[in-house]
Amino acid sequence: FGGGFGGSTGIAVSMSNLTIQNGNVRELAGDPNGGGNLAFGGAIRYDGFGVSATHGSLTLTNSTLNNNQSDNAGGGVYHVFGSFNASGSTFSGNISNAGDGGGGVFFSASTSNSNASVTNSTFSGNEARQGVVFGTPTTNADGGGISFTTDLNILTVNNTNFINNIAQEDGGAFKILNGLATVTGGAMTGNTARRHGGGAFGDQETPGGGRFFTFSGSTLRGNT
Repeated sequence: FGGGFGGSTGIAVSMSNLTIQNGNVRELAGDPNGGGNLAFGGAIRYDGFGVSATHGSLTLTNSTLNNNQSDNAGGGVYHVFGSFNASGSTFSGNISNAGDGGGGVFFSASTSNSNASVTNSTFSGNEARQGVVFGTPTTNADGGGISFTTDLNILTVNNTNFINNIAQEDGGAFKILNGLATVTGGAMTGNTARRHGGGAFGDQETPGGGRFFTFSGSTLRGNT
């Protein structure tokens, strides 16, 4: 339940000047209930859904998540419901070994009023790999740095660098599904996707949703 920290029930969690490294959340071999469904968040797993459908938040400031891994989604952070904010933080060498990806961060809003913001941060050398969950191979290894399913919410990325991240499917640096991504400044360099979007990949499953990427003053170079 999160290699370094697990939180739930809609609480507001803030972490600052913190290092979490070498976390390893493993599927429980031989578990008849399928332990892999809990193997999320190599460093942090957070569920922001609270009482009476309230929403919590997770905020990371000047923190480092390094060399963590999970057997399911979210090598560094696995976050569902609520809001996510990271500032001045570094996510490096984190690996999601199966599931829906998010080598550095996996974020799924699932409800409204669940926006995400990343500012003055670095994602380097994170990887979203394909693997096996419940004995079944998974294919959605998206978002080497970040995988965001925002469900008509907003992802804001400011002055953040994505370097040498890898996705076995889509979005070497990051993938966004069903939301609006606004990226200002920063650079995406040397990231790799085995299928679509070496730098970034966006997808929209809601007809007429009208959501899209906006890039301003950003550098995209050497992504494949």
